[in-house]
Amino acid sequence: MTPEVTTNTTRPLADGYRSDIDGLRAVSVVAVILFHTGLACPGGYVGVDVFFVISGFLITGLIVKDLENGRFSLVDFWLRRARRILPAVFAVTLATLGLGYWLLMPYHLMQMAKSAIAQSFFASNFFFWRDRNYFNQESEWKPLLHTWSLSVEEQFYLLLPFFLYFVYRLNKRWMFAAVLAVASASLLLSCRTITASPAATFYLLPTRAWELLAGSLLVGLNRRAVSSIASEFISIIGFLLIMTSIFAYDRSTTFPGISAIVPVLGTMLVLYANESHATTIGRLLSRPTFVFIGKISFSLYLWHWPLLSIARYAFDGQLSMKAIATVLIVTLGFSCLTYSIIEQPIRRRKVLASNRALVVTLLVAWTVITSVSFMIYRYEGFPSRSALATIPAPDTFPVSEITAIRQRNLPILGDRSRSKPSFVVWGDSHAATAMPMISEIASKRGLSGLGAAMPSSPPLPNTKNGWNKDLEEWNTGVLNLIEEKDIQHVFLIARWSSYIEKVAEYDLLFGTDPLQTLAYDDQTVSRTPDEAFQVFERSIRNLCDRLTKAGRHVYLVPQVPEQDSSPRRSAFTAERTWGWIPNQQLGIDRNTHESRQRRVNEVFHSLASPLVTVIPSDQLLFGSDGRTILFNDQGLIYNDTNHLTIEGTRFALAPLLNPIFDTIANQ
Repeated sequence: MTPEVTTNTTRPLADGYRSDIDGLRAVSVVAVILFHTGLACPGGYVGVDVFFVISGFLITGLIVKDLENGRFSLVDFWLRRARRILPAVFAVTLATLGLGYWLLMPYHLMQMAKSAIAQSFFASNFFFWRDRNYFNQESEWKPLLHTWSLSVEEQFYLLLPFFLYFVYRLNKRWMFAAVLAVASASLLLSCRTITASPAATFYLLPTRAWELLAGSLLVGLNRRAVSSIASEFISIIGFLLIMTSIFAYDRSTTFPGISAIVPVLGTMLVLYANESHATTIGRLLSRPTFVFIGKISFSLYLWHWPLLSIARYAFDGQLSMKAIATVLIVTLGFSCLTYSIIEQPIRRRKVLASNRALVVTLLVAWTVITSVSFMIYRYEGFPSRSALATIPAPDTFPVSEITAIRQRNLPILGDRSRSKPSFVVWGDSHAATAMPMISEIASKRGLSGLGAAMPSSPPLPNTKNGWNKDLEEWNTGVLNLIEEKDIQHVFLIARWSSYIEKVAEYDLLFGTDPLQTLAYDDQTVSRTPDEAFQVFERSIRNLCDRLTKAGRHVYLVPQVPEQDSSPRRSAFTAERTWGWIPNQQLGIDRNTHESRQRRVNEVFHSLASPLVTVIPSDQLLFGSDGRTILFNDQGLIYNDTNHLTIEGTRFALAPLLNPIFDTIANQ
């Protein structure tokens, strides 16, 4: 999306200005904002595509007009683009970095800083392409996500003048055919890649260029004037196509690809029909309210998303109607200010009149943005802002890679002077979280053990999942090591439900594919939770049987209660706003937890025997109100939604493990 351009076509209306285009911008930006608020317009994201067509139409018209008049200059063209776009973009980016420093936890602040650096190099679309899907809910916490479309346009502006100039100098009669050929190739590429590479298709210029070039084609059409009746009909059809995509599409629509043809064609028809005749749709779009919103649409687009994103982050999830209304009012106010004190004065050369002053100012702003962003990244999001921002390492022993088991070089827990390990802690990152506390307990009793913790790796031999391609080799290696070293006590700790049952709702925020997390084996027919549960049950029963037949003692540690959002982040926001935004976090209730873990725990309890002990890991984590305890007098119990802090493991697990290690030490 770009700010207004008054000279908009090679066949402008008498006064050189089309108010209906501002009205069309208004429809587009309102659709985008309503989509992002979740209030309406489930397909409102197509507003960006409407902007693309308008931009291609206006910018190509300017270039062609200059070429025909013999005064085209690449430098002048880019300076005009910079004057219209960059001052507002840089101002909003700096403000967003300031808001982020105030309210974002270190990791998310670092991510925003990286996206700011990418945007400063006109490459944020590449950054977000490599990062995540636009439509997953974690995207709502990325304040500069919307700049991907600016990068697409900026890249288009870098390339289009060369292309048009080259074709014009070669043979200007070929210009329409050349644009049509490139647009067709881009559309074909978009349709071919939308299934295999949906993120790349969504974010990158080669698969989006056809939308901008669709506007360019309108400039090059050698067409006869159509009657007012035909214009009315074409305009209505075009507007209906735009409205249909806004209200009929949603997040599940495969987009862009073929689906993008509807809003793009609709925009082309509205622009075409209103070029020589003022149609009913054109007059509607030219009403003062629409024109006003259209004029500030660039600033609206720039401001609405950072404010919505940071508000959602601060309020720990979905916003109330009151909060949304507040954000929209603030957005409107900031947009009017940005338009009146930055966009208009600079565009009309009342401020930074000379190109030299403009370039120097933009270079200073660019340097500030990149330097601040680099410092944020360099100092890891400035965790010193708050004790709550400093997340203690979940383990003092790094989680292992596959090479650790290949080399038989697992970290030692407890008393390192003991040559023979008496126990092993085996599992995923939940096992790693418990390792410091277990090492403390073992060390006090003169015991040593091994830590076999690998991310996304449940201790389920002969199983696989989409997270870890080395899972089978890892688990086989750990089991063989237990037998080689004759380790007698085996603690199995994992986030069991994520491999067996439906992944927690919070994880879906991060675009997690539930099918990817599920365990499967050679007997699996289809990747479903029911099949994954059967895989889990087969594997855990076989493992316990194999270990207990050799006289080893197995300790099954069920999963600690998962929270619906991060207690640390909620507490951080409350602290940073001096309580103005209250701590939103409440621990989940016991019934919810037990329902989530029911099938897993039933299997565990069915395995209980003299050599299989089930450790009730949730026993101490529920208060008298039936909800999870999230804080104690030592601080936070949870690092995130499902990992305990080191203090949390001392609080919830140490009292249960102390008598077990007393027994091991006395054997």
